[in-house]
Amino acid sequence: MTKQVNIVAHQIKFFVMALLVATAVSTQLFAPSASAVTPHYCENKIVKQGSKHKCVKYAKQILNGISKTHAGDKDNGYTITASQLKVNTTFNAAMTKKVRTFQGWSGIAVDGKVGGYTWIYLCSFAQYDYKYVPNSVTKTAYQAGINAGCVY
Repeated sequence: MTKQVNIVAHQIKFFVMALLVATAVSTQLFAPSASAVTPHYCENKIVKQGSKHKCVKYAKQILNGISKTHAGDKDNGYTITASQLKVNTTFNAAMTKKVRTFQGWSGIAVDGKVGGYTWIYLCSFAQYDYKYVPNSVTKTAYQAGINAGCVY
């Protein structure tokens, strides 16, 4: 019985995430131009280890929100840890590790870079977590999603 409950919970989680991603993608198709939303439109940017950019800061803030809200959650062989990244504009090895864990946990391609689907998933979590688990860290993550141009 427990195994069936876990399977159903897993299916519900991925259904909700698929719905959030679909909503994010469709929103992007009809969204105003990037310059009308924010000067830091990060969803169209790929950041990776060694990058120095405001989008790195926003990604770190969102990852910290996910770490706070989902610490201990396990999926696809990956576990979200509670450790927080130092928030700055430098993409370092600690962030690469955190991004790879998030990607694997989310079921998307694991490459350690933040671009494309990783931005969509990060921003979906920023919006969803703040709505349902409001605290100072998820509020900061939500604001980072707005600043990144991917949460409206």
